[in-house]
Amino acid sequence: MTENYSTNEILHFSNDAGNDSMKAYLDDEFFKMPSVIAFKGPQDSTAPISFENEEDKESYMNDFLNHMDVSISSNAVSENSENRRFIVGNSAAASGLPLTSFDLNDLSGKSDVDLTALLTLSLIAGNRVKKAYKKGEGLNDPLKVNVNMTTALPILEGKQPGKIDKYRDRYLNATHVVTFHNFKDPIVVQIKFNHVYVGLEGEMAQLMISNNINKQLGQFIINQLKKRYPKVANSLTPEILEKLIQNVLGIDIGGGTTEWTAIVNGTTNLNVSTSLMQGFDNVLEKARLYLQTKSLNFENISQIQEYLSSDTDDFFSNNKEIVKQAITDNAIPFNEQIVKQTSSVIRQIGSQLNLVFVYGGGSISLADTALLNDLSNKLKLFKGGAEVPVIWIPKPYAQVMNLGGLSIVQKALN
Repeated sequence: MTENYSTNEILHFSNDAGNDSMKAYLDDEFFKMPSVIAFKGPQDSTAPISFENEEDKESYMNDFLNHMDVSISSNAVSENSENRRFIVGNSAAASGLPLTSFDLNDLSGKSDVDLTALLTLSLIAGNRVKKAYKKGEGLNDPLKVNVNMTTALPILEGKQPGKIDKYRDRYLNATHVVTFHNFKDPIVVQIKFNHVYVGLEGEMAQLMISNNINKQLGQFIINQLKKRYPKVANSLTPEILEKLIQNVLGIDIGGGTTEWTAIVNGTTNLNVSTSLMQGFDNVLEKARLYLQTKSLNFENISQIQEYLSSDTDDFFSNNKEIVKQAITDNAIPFNEQIVKQTSSVIRQIGSQLNLVFVYGGGSISLADTALLNDLSNKLKLFKGGAEVPVIWIPKPYAQVMNLGGLSIVQKALN
């Protein structure tokens, strides 16, 4: 049996705990899951998992992060959540049990609610079990893991005095014990955090652009400038582009919040940078309530997203168009809020603004609305009628910009 614990074994964990989904790098392995859990009552208990053959066992363990059935003992969570049994992520979403997700109407931040820690600790522990199985370690004795984590909070939340330190201490000042109940014999994982870096959402995303780590993303930005703003692009050189991105505005449209990150002379201006405690999920929720009046019943916004991404028979295609139109209609006031807040931020930046970048999971759906045109027209008012290029980051990158920045910080800290 291989030794379960080595003080030299460290998990490098980049953790973007979004309102819709957890995006993470576990060392260099990317993983994404819905930001939901489902608590289990006594009536929800199921028989322990058993396998008919090694092939089934191998398949299950390789996909263990999508089968997590856990309880957690930790000072990082409240008594209401501690030691309660729950399932996590995709398995929770498919369970049919009532889901616990981030509350769109709750003014508490991510650093205050239990769900952030429950998702984070479950994912770390599940990865440790998966890794131990692959290495042939014994699972009867407690597994241990040391963690270096980079993560982020919304700008307004992170700017509050002491908030980042308090959130960091939730993880640093304790050993966290996660127990998996999938099998007849529980598997126990003890987690110890060596280092926790807490950045700001939006600011982390801008690192993906300023560091030019992803050459494909960098080329996309250049191509967009050439296509939509030829006057700017005609004289564009790498040196000029490097100067341009010293004074930019990043708009990060997430599920539960929208962030404005003002980069002035190459540095984030926190006095100007701000958050709106609404995101695209608020649009989906309003659309969901409207659709109920049309006898289209979705229990939560996740069901709307799944419905729109699924293949639909021609018989139901009209329903899908009704859903899309409901979202488009409810996006209009949200777009107006984004333009209004952008105007406020630009007024404080002054005339130094060179470029605007729009990204985040919510930006993907809003790309087909009037938001781009509305932003462009508003920006002209602050530049004497001159255009300020707006670069809409494409779908493959839009939702992982913050994670990319967190990964850059993680590598710098190693």
